[in-house]
Amino acid sequence: MSVLQSIYACNLTELPYEILRSFRAFPSTGSDYIQSAKCFESKTSKLNVKQDLCLQHLTHLCKASSVIIIKTLRVDIQLAMLLKSYLENLYIIHLVRDPRAILSSRKEFNGLTTDTLSVQSEHLCWTMQQNSMDVARFTNNCFTLQYESLAKEPEKVVRSLFKFCELTFTSNTSRWLQQFTNPPMEEAKHHTTRSLVIPSPRNSSHVYQKWRQNVSWREVEIIQRSCDQLLGILGLHVFAGETELRNLSFDVIKN
Repeated sequence: MSVLQSIYACNLTELPYEILRSFRAFPSTGSDYIQSAKCFESKTSKLNVKQDLCLQHLTHLCKASSVIIIKTLRVDIQLAMLLKSYLENLYIIHLVRDPRAILSSRKEFNGLTTDTLSVQSEHLCWTMQQNSMDVARFTNNCFTLQYESLAKEPEKVVRSLFKFCELTFTSNTSRWLQQFTNPPMEEAKHHTTRSLVIPSPRNSSHVYQKWRQNVSWREVEIIQRSCDQLLGILGLHVFAGETELRNLSFDVIKN
């Protein structure tokens, strides 16, 4: 069972409703069952009897899985390495993203604090930089997964990720990636007009830079000043002006 096809935690009742619905996209989470039982098609977020039965089904699959992924936030690398000393078969994947995109997303979903953007930028980038330095110390035990690189070249990055985790990259995984990260135009249109059975495929190479169309140049300037060193570590371009920022053909990842 592949990593991408087994993303679920065993205490499923604690997961947000929208995340539960997303399991419909992964074959190994019993998408056929979820689809036929119409587990999460109700618009209400309150679980009903049918949805509870679906949760039991997903929980059983989780506990029987040979690969389980736990996504957690704000766990520093040193703590993760301490956990690895107790769990030999634990693989640590350090997910990083452009801090400008992170803060833009936080603003969109009202996740910013009352502190100034400069203060929040400095705190975020200092933390990310410390984790990046720790990862460099444990390079053989930790895989850095850069969101922008994954979105731009999903199959290439996922193949490397699977190799690190000692998993077999199969033709099924390749097809899944193609379907959901770079679908043919007619297929994407088909998914957007049908009933909500699985999430609509999206072109990941376009999605990862979408934030550049919504953020103000003034905000980008503030974040870049606070995060200049981190942007260099991540291999991301520092925009010289608003023209560069808005021109999406000018890739955020340095060549």
